[in-house]
Amino acid sequence: MLPKTKNHLVIEWDRQQARYAWVCSVGARNMIRAIGSVQAAEGESTSHLETYLADIKALLRLKNPELVFVMPRREIEEFEATLPPSKDDELAQLVLIQAHERWPGISEQSIIDYYHMVGGSDGMLRVSIAALLDDKRINYIGWAKSAGWKLSAIRLRHLASVNLLQRQVALASWPQSVLLSVSRKDADLVVFSQGQISLVRTIPLAAESTDQALAEKLKLEIQRSLLVASPPANDSESPELPIFLFGDQGELSELVQRLEPDLPGQIRVIDPFVNFQRSNTETLEDVNRYAAVLGAALEGSPATTLDFCKPKCVKKRSAIYRRIALYAAAGCLLLGALIGNAWQQVAEAREQNLELKRELAKVDEQIANLKKRTAVVDYVSQWQRDDINWLEELRGLSLRMPSRSQTQVRSMTMTSSPGRKGMISMNLRAGSDSVISEFEKAVRDGSHQVRTNQLSQTAPGTDFPWQFGAAIMINPRDRQQLAEDRLLADRYAIPPRDTIRSDSTQRDASQFEPGSDLNGTTLDSGQPPIVENELNDGREEVDDKDDHVADDNKEGSK
Repeated sequence: MLPKTKNHLVIEWDRQQARYAWVCSVGARNMIRAIGSVQAAEGESTSHLETYLADIKALLRLKNPELVFVMPRREIEEFEATLPPSKDDELAQLVLIQAHERWPGISEQSIIDYYHMVGGSDGMLRVSIAALLDDKRINYIGWAKSAGWKLSAIRLRHLASVNLLQRQVALASWPQSVLLSVSRKDADLVVFSQGQISLVRTIPLAAESTDQALAEKLKLEIQRSLLVASPPANDSESPELPIFLFGDQGELSELVQRLEPDLPGQIRVIDPFVNFQRSNTETLEDVNRYAAVLGAALEGSPATTLDFCKPKCVKKRSAIYRRIALYAAAGCLLLGALIGNAWQQVAEAREQNLELKRELAKVDEQIANLKKRTAVVDYVSQWQRDDINWLEELRGLSLRMPSRSQTQVRSMTMTSSPGRKGMISMNLRAGSDSVISEFEKAVRDGSHQVRTNQLSQTAPGTDFPWQFGAAIMINPRDRQQLAEDRLLADRYAIPPRDTIRSDSTQRDASQFEPGSDLNGTTLDSGQPPIVENELNDGREEVDDKDDHVADDNKEGSK
C-alpha cells in the first residue's frame, strides 16, 4: 500500500508580512514545494490577511491543502499551573477547572489546551495552560473559509520552533540549553532542562532597531531568563550551555559576534532546512524567520504539542452529573419493582453517593492546594512584570552624580515592591553645601523625585566636611522608556580614564561598586564605598577600619 500524501500549507503573519511554506509529506519524506513571503502595505494588520491568502492561493494554485496557521504567544491567554499526577483524560479535566477559575468570564466557545513543562516536586505535573479566545478563533476560521481551504491546525510559534529543534538535536544530552527564535515583531526564548521546557519568554522588538541594540536586548533577556529558570541538576562542573539559533551562518554572523562574548554558553546556528528536500534552489532572505513555519508542518511530540483545532481539553459533562442521571433513571424503574428490591437499590445508591462525596472532598482539597501553589507563581510573574530595572537605574544615576572630587557615597539601600515606586536611600559626604543642590538638580526628572535630609557639617577643614542623606523615589518605567534612555546614553561615548573631567556631562555609569542586592540589602559590606567617576576595572578598595560607618550602613539596611 502506497503511503498517503499530505499537502500542508503553513502561514504565519508577522508585522506586515505573511510567510508561507507548502510542504508535501509522503511517509517520512518532507519536500518543500514552495516557500516565501508576501509583503503587506504599511499599517495593515491581520484584518487584511484574507487578501494575502488570496494572493498566495493564486501564486501556488493549490486547491485542497491542510491549512495550518502559526500564531505568536501575544495573541493567546496563558499561565502555568502545577497539577497532581493523573491520567490524560483526568488531567484534561483538571486543566479545564484551572482555566475557568483563572478566567471566570471566558466564553464556552473559547479553545483551551496545554503542554507539559519540567515536572514539579513530589511527582506533581507542571503544565502551561493556553486559551484562544472566541473572537480570535472566529477570525482564523473566517480567513480559511474565505480562501476556500480546510483549516487543519492552529499552533503556537515557539512550540513549532521547539518541534523543529527536537528533530535535529538531542536536547537531553545537556542539563540546560536555550533556543532563541528571532522574528520581525518579537523573539521567543525557550530554556530547556534535561530536554524539557523549563521557561518560555517572548521579547517584543522595536520596528526599527540597530544590530547593536538588538544584541544588547537579547543578551540581557537571556541572562535574566537563565537566572529565573530552574538550574541544572548537576552544576558542580559548570556544564556546557548551548544556545541554539535557527538561520544561515552568514546572515547571523554579526549578531552572533555581538551576542556570544558575554553569554555563559556557545551559540550554535542551526539550518532549519535539514529535515526537508527542496524542489527549487531559490535563495531566501532571513532564513531564521521560517523555522516556526517549517516546524508547524511536522508532527510533534505529544508532550510539547498544542493545537487549538484539536485540543486535548474536550469539555465533557461532569462524572457526578452522569451518575446522578443514572440514579434518577434507576429510581424510575424501581417504582414498579418489589418493595424489597427497591430498598436494596436505594441502599446501594446511598453508599455510592457517600463514596462520591468523599471523592469530591478530596478533589476540593487538591484544588485548594493548587490555588496556594499557583498564587506563588502568579506573585513571581507579577514581580517580574512590575520590578524596576535596577541596572538601568544605577547606570543613569552614576551618569548624573557629581564628580569624585565633590562627593563620596557612604552607603546605599534599594527597596521596591510590585506595582509601586522604588526607593534608593543614600548617605553621602560633600565638599561643600552647594554640591547638595547640584546633586538634587542633576538627579531630579520626570521619573525621579529627590529629597535630602540630615544635613550636617561633621569635620571642617577636611576634603568632605558636609554630610547629608538623600532619598530618591523612582517611578517604574516601561520598556520603551528604558530603551530610549539607554540608546540616548549609548549615543554619547564615555571618554577614556585619563581624559575624564569633573563636570557633570562626563560622568561614568560605573560609579557604584558591584555586588548590590536589588531587593533592598545595603550595598555596604562594612566600609564606605567611594564613588569613583571613572570606568570600573573590576578592582575594589576596601577599608575595614571604619567601624562607625559600618554600623550606620547596617541601620540603613534594616
